[in-house]
Amino acid sequence: MTHVTVLFLDGTFSSTAIGPMEVFRHSGTLWNALTGKRQAPGFRVTTASADGRAVRCDGDIRIQPSAALADVRKTDLIFIPSTGISLDDVVERNAAVVPWLRRWHKRGTAIASVCSGVGLVAATGMLDGKRATTHWGLAERFREKYPGVKWMPELMVTEAHGFYCGGGVNASLDLSLYLVERFCGHEVAMQSAK
Repeated sequence: MTHVTVLFLDGTFSSTAIGPMEVFRHSGTLWNALTGKRQAPGFRVTTASADGRAVRCDGDIRIQPSAALADVRKTDLIFIPSTGISLDDVVERNAAVVPWLRRWHKRGTAIASVCSGVGLVAATGMLDGKRATTHWGLAERFREKYPGVKWMPELMVTEAHGFYCGGGVNASLDLSLYLVERFCGHEVAMQSAK
């Protein structure tokens, strides 16, 4: 079973955290329940914020994680949602996340990010020299801020050496299903999509 940690970040579009969490949580279970088959969960899902407290999303929504970053003891995959529309202070607002991502990546953990969340990964320097996508409206700014990344906003999903990136906000589900296929196989991904 793959251990996945979905980050909850202040300013995120809640759907980019909650949607993927549900896709991962129900992979291998919801289809099976509906078709009378044995449950075979593909992921163990943890949700985490920097300090374990609820985060305020874009709009007037708060979401409560199950853990703080320091509480995560095992993860094979980290999913980073959007960081919201404020790009200039993204690293400052998420200062604890950057070294945490670097530590897990050194351990071999795969890192996925979507929309503006790809910029947070780019800020770590770990995407330098790699292909990455993001929302088309952010691509030019990211090219200026992170010129070492091979930005490909024309693609919905990119994969490069353990880094997975998705386009805009609604691409979070596309990226999640791509990850289900990558970690659990084509059949489970098709069942999850259905």
